[in-house]
Amino acid sequence: MHGIFIYKVLPIDHKLVSISSDDFVRVIDPLSLQWSSTDTLGQLHHGVTCLEPWRDQSVLTAGCDGLVKGTDVRSKRDIFELFQGTGTPLLSLACHGNLIAAGTEFRNSQAIVIVWYSPQENTTIKAWAKDLTRDSRAASQPLLQYVESHSDDVTDLVFHPSQPSRLLSGSTDSLVNLYDTTITDEDDALIQVFNHGSSIAHADFLSDHEVFALSHDEIFSVYDLRDLPQDDASNSAQHFGDLRPQLHCDYVVGLMSSRSKGPLLGAGSYRSLVPYALFTAMLTSVQ
Repeated sequence: MHGIFIYKVLPIDHKLVSISSDDFVRVIDPLSLQWSSTDTLGQLHHGVTCLEPWRDQSVLTAGCDGLVKGTDVRSKRDIFELFQGTGTPLLSLACHGNLIAAGTEFRNSQAIVIVWYSPQENTTIKAWAKDLTRDSRAASQPLLQYVESHSDDVTDLVFHPSQPSRLLSGSTDSLVNLYDTTITDEDDALIQVFNHGSSIAHADFLSDHEVFALSHDEIFSVYDLRDLPQDDASNSAQHFGDLRPQLHCDYVVGLMSSRSKGPLLGAGSYRSLVPYALFTAMLTSVQ
């Protein structure tokens, strides 16, 4: 693995699944952290970018080839394939229940958020930029596409934990958007906008009513979704600023929720260990 970078690792069926810079999707033994040539799902994309858990023991992947693929980890069998008709690279991916969403690179003056119904097995679904339909029986089209809400790469997508029709997006245009995917008109569907002021690396829900944004330069904020007019959405935000000097770290990987300990930040340093106590102290006011 010399010279190969691991992009993401997921726990699936007591194993680990990873994507890496050589475009391979690998199944890793969690105890030995080893794999063999048989422990691979292959090179599923030309430029793999995203990996998400899907139904049962399956995963979703997306790539610079504009494809979303569903693959069974046990049988290593392709389940379905979604094609973003323009071939624009996909940079973000999310799924919840019967919905799959993908976000594109900014190209041809557009950055697109696409939402599909989850397809049946052994199907190829093409997503074209016109003639949209919300009829799940017409599987040749996406459920919807949002083409105007972001003006740069869509770097993160996540569905609301208890309201799966709500979709959160983050972009390098500094915006974090919240959509109601039951609404087809894009202006009406966009129900909340937060301007983080810096390129978004990660955005997610901390709870049903709070979201966080983490920028590529490690600036972290928490925003409240409750009773905020769209034009004033950032007024009640908690701004933590650049986390690197506060956590004595060189980079922030992201944030995850723990049922027992609340929100946990993952950070690292090129020189020393980052003390865990600082994570919990940093987020005390958020919980």
